[in-house]
Amino acid sequence: MKDLNEIIAENLTELRKQAGLTQQQLAKELNYSDKTISKWELGYAIPSVDVLIDLAKFYGVSLDYIVTQNEVKAEIENKKVHKYLDHKLSALLLLNTIVILVATVVFVWTCISESVQPFWQVFIWGGALCMLISYLYVRKVWKRALMLKLVLTSLFVWILITAFYLQFLDQNVWYIFIVGVPVELLLILIARMGVK
Repeated sequence: MKDLNEIIAENLTELRKQAGLTQQQLAKELNYSDKTISKWELGYAIPSVDVLIDLAKFYGVSLDYIVTQNEVKAEIENKKVHKYLDHKLSALLLLNTIVILVATVVFVWTCISESVQPFWQVFIWGGALCMLISYLYVRKVWKRALMLKLVLTSLFVWILITAFYLQFLDQNVWYIFIVGVPVELLLILIARMGVK
């Protein structure tokens, strides 16, 4: 087990690097010499409790955060992962919002236009496109999300079948839904086998 000097040294180094500061910049901010900062980060000296409290306030963490082993690195990694996932999820939502926006514009245009009947089915087709985009995006970004890929693929298939059914509603093609059953079973088998 590491001693307190090593733990504090590692945590202070990690926090400084995460803040994007050099030892000289930190020393200037805290009114200490860069040699003192270096001693703290090498574990040759431990800052006093007052200084540790000031450092905790400076970095926006608790005192316990600085003096506890591995907590800093794990927390920083968690923040990085959450930030990464937030950006990826925001991008996916933006793509799907654009699809729905285009579908809305098409629907409004068909409602306003006197020569065309309102085409409300555009939302069904837009939903299918959203599921396809989501699947492709999840496949690229979250490679191991097998269950999510299965759900998105299943939704895509059933929405697509529904879109075809609604498109040709007047021709009594309800049996098209029967096609979805073997396709769904095939998707489940592929997912169980772990095929990407």
